[in-house]
Amino acid sequence: MLTAGGCQTTDSTGVVATPVASCLEEAPLPSDLSVLSVPADVPADYARFSGKWHGKWEDVLCHILVVTSVHKDGTVKAVYSWGRYSGWNIDEPGSKFRRGRIVDDKLNLDRFQNGAQAVYWFEGEDLVGTYTNRKGGVSYITLAKVE
Repeated sequence: MLTAGGCQTTDSTGVVATPVASCLEEAPLPSDLSVLSVPADVPADYARFSGKWHGKWEDVLCHILVVTSVHKDGTVKAVYSWGRYSGWNIDEPGSKFRRGRIVDDKLNLDRFQNGAQAVYWFEGEDLVGTYTNRKGGVSYITLAKVE
């Protein structure tokens, strides 16, 4: 299991990876972003996804997920943000507004334009996830909640 720890590491290609703590500065978010209060009629298993989460895909690529709204039918609105990592040829950080749905205790974001999909779920108190690219390659993450 990957962790949201914070030591600077070097990957197998010699690229220095950014500490998780600095992901909050590296992965951009819209300036007017806010998390809405979860309505009282939303099941607790859905409500726990709400908020701002951060971690690193495969311990190398900064990622912030902000679930801005959660509804009782399981639909969500979120912002998916990423940093830079030259080892994967990701030279520019960015963010995208996403919609998604919680089904069988998993938050499935709608597919990205490139065909990739991100899915998140809880293992105990940890939010974990997978990013499956259009070729079927899978990356893993454990995210920590930003208080």
